[in-house]
This record gives sequence, structure tokens and C-alpha cells, in this order.
Amino acid sequence: MTPAQRYTLEASRLREQINEELSAETPDDEKLATLQAEFRSAEKRRRIAIEAEDEGVTTPHGADAEERARRELREKASVADFVTAALTGQGVKGASAEYADAVGTPGLMPLDLLEAPEERAVTPGPADETVTATRPTVPHAFARTDAAALGINMPMVSPGEAHFPALTTAPPAGPKAKDAAAASTAAAFSLTKRTPGRITGQFLVRLEDLALFPSMESDLRRGIGGAMADNLDEQVIDGDGSSPNLSGLFHQATDVAKAGAVETFATGVSRFAGLIDGKHANGWGDVRALIGTDTFALYAGLFHGNSGEMSLYDYLAGKLGGLRVSTRVPDKAASAQKGIAVLGAQGQPITLPVWKGVELIVDPYTQAAKGQRVITAVTLVGSPFIPYGTSQVVEIHPKLS
Repeated sequence: MTPAQRYTLEASRLREQINEELSAETPDDEKLATLQAEFRSAEKRRRIAIEAEDEGVTTPHGADAEERARRELREKASVADFVTAALTGQGVKGASAEYADAVGTPGLMPLDLLEAPEERAVTPGPADETVTATRPTVPHAFARTDAAALGINMPMVSPGEAHFPALTTAPPAGPKAKDAAAASTAAAFSLTKRTPGRITGQFLVRLEDLALFPSMESDLRRGIGGAMADNLDEQVIDGDGSSPNLSGLFHQATDVAKAGAVETFATGVSRFAGLIDGKHANGWGDVRALIGTDTFALYAGLFHGNSGEMSLYDYLAGKLGGLRVSTRVPDKAASAQKGIAVLGAQGQPITLPVWKGVELIVDPYTQAAKGQRVITAVTLVGSPFIPYGTSQVVEIHPKLS
């Protein structure tokens, strides 16, 4: 069934419900208004899908036409529409409401609206091919987080629990003599589920600025995205697993005691080289790490021999798949500071499910005397799923002094 056909059936169903409500002895005006709004949305999506099919960008399953319809709505939707709706207490309307419905987050702001407009690009193929859309694996709002720097995959998931199957016991394989039977052992799978945890951030909107929302789109996008990205890093890296916190990387990694001797250039290189096990890391590029500011200060001042040409930090940054200084790692304690490393040779990245909707909650009272409204943005993510457990996420704990 093509998208146009599906939207036609949806519009027909809604039209039937509207007629039933109109013929009722005492029609419910609120329900009727809702049905009529849904009918208009379905009709608009149907028209867009038909236009897309007429332009020859469909596949036998209609996937491209459906994506085209969503893109058309996304280009017209805005963060400001959702903020205005939250501030006024009215439901979001127009293209923004239609886009939220189309991606399965009715009434909530889709997370991908936090992308800048110029990054919502469509990549056309040759003239004889269909048009496809390129979408990032990591939601743009979180693209510069520490979690993203560690190579953590952040797929958008549909409502409901996120399930991650894993093969824990592989079938045996090995050489056999002529006519000998192959070994046979039942493979074993595990199923890990992740349920939503809350990521929130707050920002202020002045009453004087309400009339300027069309020109505030980029500021709102940065404000919401920045606040939520900051909280996301805190939970993914440091979450202690106790409700309502996520189970972060440090919580899931094996606790490592501090090194016995103060770090030197040689021991620093050896520390990270020791992470390369030939399975989960086959070389320097398979290792991504976060270190703290105190560790960076030491590493930046440790040089090989007396040449002073390259510090330990520069050496590791040039070798590793990623080395980032972060305030999310634990503070220095007892003259040592922990860091975290992720090994990525197996090709199965750590996965953090992100639910699509962003709810905006307005507090009109706390800053009322200043003519401000406090808006809390809320989205849902699950604890990181680490396919290979403590073999994939490893603590480091160098002694600094």
C-alpha cells in the first residue's frame, strides 16, 4: 500500500467518524474539533504523497514518497510553534502538528527539529534514480556530546521498550576429519531491554519576546538542544543507575584502582597500549577515551626525553580514535583521576535509545515578577546498552602526583 492510499483510507475513516458525531443527538464539540483537525492533516499528507508519486520518486513500496511527505512537513515545522503552544496552553497547529503526527509524536516536539535548517539536506541521486534523504545516526541535538565523541550510537526508537538481542554463545566451528560430523551446540541469545529515563533542561523566555518568535528560532533551538545535551552527557557518563538516573558508563565499567606510581610519558603510552587486546581493539584507532582536566594538565606537560617536541597528550590524541577532555569524568581524588575508554573493533557500538518526542512544560510563576516564563524541555532516553560489557568499556585510573 502506498502512502497516498494509506492516507486516503485514514481520511475516509476520519470522515466517517465526523459524520457519526454530527448525527449524534448531542454532538461532542471538542471531539468533533479534534476529528476535523485530524482529517485536515490526513488530507494534506495525502495530497503531498500524491504529488510525490506523480513526480516519480516512489518505490514499489512507496517508502520514498512517504519520506518526501515527511520532509515537506518538517521544512515547514518550527521549534517556535511548540514553544508558543506551550506558553499559551493551546495545542500546536499547522505543519508542526502534522509533522509531529507523521513521526509518531503527536503533541510533542520531534527531536530532529533541533537540527539547524541548513543541515536538513536532501541528497539527490542521478536523474534516473529516486531521491533519498540522509539522516544522521546521532540526533543532531546530541552530536557534540561526550557520548557522541565516544562513538555511542543513538538511534531514534518508537514508543515502547527498546529491545537489544545479542548472541552470547556462538555455534562451534573447527576442522574435522573426512566424513566426521560437525560439532553441534545450540546457540544462545540474550535479550536486553531498555526503558525510558528522563533528560531535562530549562531555559527562560521573556514576555517581551513572545511577538518575535519567528526570529528566535535558532536561539530556541540552541537553548533547548544545549540544555538537554548537557544533561544527557551527565547521565550517559556518570549516571549511577539508581532511579531516576541512567546506568552510565562508569557505573557499568569495572572499577579500577589507581596506579601505584605517578604517570610518566612511558607509562601513559603503556596504559593505553594495554587496552589493545586484539579482539575488541585491534589498533590505536579502535580506542576512544575521555580524560579529566587534571589528567590533561599532567599529560600536556609530559614530554618524551628532553626534546619537548610532543607531549603525552599530543601523542595519544594523534594515535587514538578519539581523546577528549571532559568535566564529566570524576574529579581528582587521592592524587589520581579516573577516565573512561571505549573499544570499537567489533563493529557493534554502544547504543543509547532515544525516544523522539520533546515535551515542553511551562512554569509561569517562578519568574513572573521579571516577566519571564521558565520552560522545561523533557525527552526520554534509555541507559547505554554495551554489547560486550566490560570488555568494551574500560576505566583508566592514572596517578597524577
